Amino acid sequence: MSDGVTRANSEIIAGEEGLDLLVGQASTNVEITAPISGETKTITLAKGDVATLSFDATAATPVLEGNDFVLTFDSNGDGSADSRIVFQNLVEEAQGDNAPVLVIGGVELSAGLLIGQAQALAEGETLETAAGAGAGPQGGGGSVYSDDFGDILDGLSGQSGLQGTLADLIAALAGGDGFSDTAAGIFTVEFLTLGTQVDSVNGGIEARDYDGGFEDWAPNQHVGEDGAAPMQVAFDFAPEDNETLDSIVIQESSENAVLYIGGFEDSNIFNGPFPVTITPDNFDQIYIKPDVNSDVDITLDVTANISDPDTGEVATIPVTVVAVIDAAADQAVFNNDLSDQSGLDEEALVEIPVNITFDDFLDGSETQEIVISGIPADWVLNIDGTFGPNSGVTYTENTSGNFVTYTLNVTSYVTTSNGTVDVNVTFDPKDWTSQRLDDGTEHKDGAAEIIITANTNETNQSGEDLSAENDASTISQKLTIDIAEDGPTVKNTAIALDETDGLQTNAEKRVENGNHTARVDAGQADVDAALTAAGLTAGKPVSSGYRKVNNRIDMESDGTTDANPADVDGQESIQFTAYNGQDSGLNTTAGDNIYLFSSTTNPAVVFGIVDPVLDKGGNLIGGTVALTATIDSDLVNENNTLHMYVEQYESLEHPNENSHDETIRLNLNYFVTDDEGDKSNIARVQVQFRDDGPTIESDNAAVVIDDDDVLGADGNPDGVGDDAPENVTGTLSHNYGADEEGATTLLLDTGAPEGFTYSLNDDGTVLTVKQGGVNVMSITLDDTSSGNYTVTQLNPIKHPEGSDENNVEFVFNYRVTDGDKDTVDGTLAVSVDDDTPVVIDDISNTTDESKLPGDWSIAKGNIAADFGADGGE
Repeated sequence: MSDGVTRANSEIIAGEEGLDLLVGQASTNVEITAPISGETKTITLAKGDVATLSFDATAATPVLEGNDFVLTFDSNGDGSADSRIVFQNLVEEAQGDNAPVLVIGGVELSAGLLIGQAQALAEGETLETAAGAGAGPQGGGGSVYSDDFGDILDGLSGQSGLQGTLADLIAALAGGDGFSDTAAGIFTVEFLTLGTQVDSVNGGIEARDYDGGFEDWAPNQHVGEDGAAPMQVAFDFAPEDNETLDSIVIQESSENAVLYIGGFEDSNIFNGPFPVTITPDNFDQIYIKPDVNSDVDITLDVTANISDPDTGEVATIPVTVVAVIDAAADQAVFNNDLSDQSGLDEEALVEIPVNITFDDFLDGSETQEIVISGIPADWVLNIDGTFGPNSGVTYTENTSGNFVTYTLNVTSYVTTSNGTVDVNVTFDPKDWTSQRLDDGTEHKDGAAEIIITANTNETNQSGEDLSAENDASTISQKLTIDIAEDGPTVKNTAIALDETDGLQTNAEKRVENGNHTARVDAGQADVDAALTAAGLTAGKPVSSGYRKVNNRIDMESDGTTDANPADVDGQESIQFTAYNGQDSGLNTTAGDNIYLFSSTTNPAVVFGIVDPVLDKGGNLIGGTVALTATIDSDLVNENNTLHMYVEQYESLEHPNENSHDETIRLNLNYFVTDDEGDKSNIARVQVQFRDDGPTIESDNAAVVIDDDDVLGADGNPDGVGDDAPENVTGTLSHNYGADEEGATTLLLDTGAPEGFTYSLNDDGTVLTVKQGGVNVMSITLDDTSSGNYTVTQLNPIKHPEGSDENNVEFVFNYRVTDGDKDTVDGTLAVSVDDDTPVVIDDISNTTDESKLPGDWSIAKGNIAADFGADGGE
């Protein structure tokens, strides 16, 4: 590419001009007389007008003043002009076809010829040299001059008198031998881009006519608009009188420009050979296009072939013209659409994909740069990691607030990479996330909104520029990069204790087995210290347990082993959520509510308190400690083990009366904080307290009683098969476990044998046995909880008939209920021995029946017998 150069058109006046030649057809005839002293006449002539000067031409002195042709007069002969005739704008009107005509001394002269000769004189020629040596039919008399209107004005502006009178100027034109009618005229070549071909687009150049052309015929390619605005080669011929332009010959351009004949479609491209002759039917259909991506101005050699139909004279007018080619920056092309990046890991490298093609890079006429803006200031660009070492890419950075704009000069890299930059621009975001800066400070900017801009700028332009609006091109893409703060996460877990005697759960066993001594000791020390600080004391634990669970805590990259120097040290922590007297949902076996309180000195310790005592400030200063819990973790980067230690000091109420192994649960919420102050989600530590339930530890010894012992029943001790009384007093077997508070052992009125009924008092401590409506026996408990009993026979019991002391068997049922209403039933067997009659003395008497009369005899006397407790019949 190159840029604008010099003139866009040229004119040639060729041949001698006859004084009797009428140039053009007049549309208005004007007669002009000499002004009087002190008068200025202003005359405006349009194309085709004829003005007759009715005064002596020797009295007028011609002067060129800008665009005006002026005749001055010295009417009093003092050497100073005192009156004027101003032909306003005649210099402009004299250009091209049908110029105004001045009739001077009977000779009709084209204003164009008159102005042309005046220009030659203004450039320093005398009237004689302007006429040409040996002027006449064979004279040279022609002059070549630039027809760019601006240059004419520049050449004529400010000139004084032309060193002679109007008559002298006419004489110079006539030459020594007068005028002859040769083929002559003015041939103009211009390069035009019409405004109708320049698209009006957003960001584009002004849609107007331009004296020249544009690189690639694309004046708006800097905004990606490739609509063609063809550059026309415009020819104009102003005949001296009635000459005709017969053909035009164009030589091949040395700048590899492409010539179009007959239009500007691809089918109109002329591929040679040169020179080429253009016929009149294509005079207005000649276009020329610069080489691809070039703004080198085009030099064109053109020859006009003209002829005079009156005389048959012919002439050629050669012209060399230069077309100004405007440099238009080529818009870069993004080869890929970008997708937003979300959920990126904290501290992972960020790669911004850049795939851009810069089309115009070979001739060095454009510079290329990539601007990446919206980069968080914490991020660090890895230029070598992006382009490789010694890539030639340089950059500048501009910081504004929390963001940096990087401007990468990739001109040399584009050249070596054949026009395309295809890289991942790499940044180290350090500890920056969409929520926090590298030092852990929160920010409100959110995700990084990054803009990637490809800029091309024209440089080393070859000359004149038609428009500066298209010298730079820019195109952008947007990309959102969201790096989620990799805040720590915690998970739910649990630990179990059992109120049953002995080590029931794994957590309880770990406290005693010696494999976890360090962690158990640490947990106990944390609990003791927290209790002491709160002024509390706890009893002997009913149960205690320790458990560790792996991978419950993930600190991601921000744990205690994070080496980022920007972080504030010591922010890592593990703790329960704050508890300030919330009801735990648990009760002691006695029915007392347990309330939760956080330790004020160690938030990783929680107390469960019965009847809490608070000071005026609401701080816990007293109460019964029912339980404590503490948690701990190393909180290193990535995954961590959670350590839990729990102590239970009071038995707890388990509401399900039908289960001895019921589990009640206490959910304690906990969270962690990382080294940036990020808090995790909240998870729970579920402390499970399993019920122990009452038990019957052994069979009760059987109770034996004997009717012989019934008071007042006059029993017969030592009857046949008498049993000695046993275990008439004792303790019913029972064990309340941990839930002693409120536990009971009571009799049941079930299991009476046939012929007997049981009657139980209201509090279950006295069971009466009835036979036939008679109270025959009772079992009495000393109280409701000890299980101490006494069995008493109240009246003789009617035993089954028989000859010996057969026994009646009874089973007394009882129920053991612990403090949280779990129950177990037991039995007490009672055997009641019968009382048999006895003969008190043995007496021997003999009766001899043979001495008795008849078949029978009567003997009288008493038999001594004791029927015992059962009486006799």
